[in-house]
Amino acid sequence: MKALHYRIFTRVLKIIGIFAIVIPFNGCGEDPPEYVMRFYISADGKDYGRLVFKARLPISQTELDVYEQPVIMEGDIVDVQLARVEMGLGLYFQLSDISARQLYRVSVANQGRYLILFFNGVAVGARLIEGALERGQLFTFVEMKEKDIEEILPKLQESVMRVQKIKADQ
Repeated sequence: MKALHYRIFTRVLKIIGIFAIVIPFNGCGEDPPEYVMRFYISADGKDYGRLVFKARLPISQTELDVYEQPVIMEGDIVDVQLARVEMGLGLYFQLSDISARQLYRVSVANQGRYLILFFNGVAVGARLIEGALERGQLFTFVEMKEKDIEEILPKLQESVMRVQKIKADQ
């Protein structure tokens, strides 16, 4: 019975969360962001009672169990940039100060799991948490062609700016 109440409660929270995102966009004359970027933590199958869903990465077809509650939401991201490293091109995210502390806590508690990046509800990248992520800086590879990453970057940056403007206006 408790599990049923928990599921109902979490679904109600999800609906409230959706309205919390959609309503401000509808009432302020601002266009909603084109891309909603969120990070989730992979589940390890040992946390009984927590709600999970399946996500599949687009190129590798890697399937991951993911906890339903995001750990980083669109309002937490203050900047996104391209970053080229030895292994290729990826995305570098800068988080707000409050979110940086949250990322640190989450990364310490979830070492060995994956931090999964979603664009508009679709998994596009995953990063193994190997240690504490400090200073609110987060790099991840995305499963997209390099030219597609370069083309999408201005839209991601515009989405970040729109969300930050809406947060500032509230």
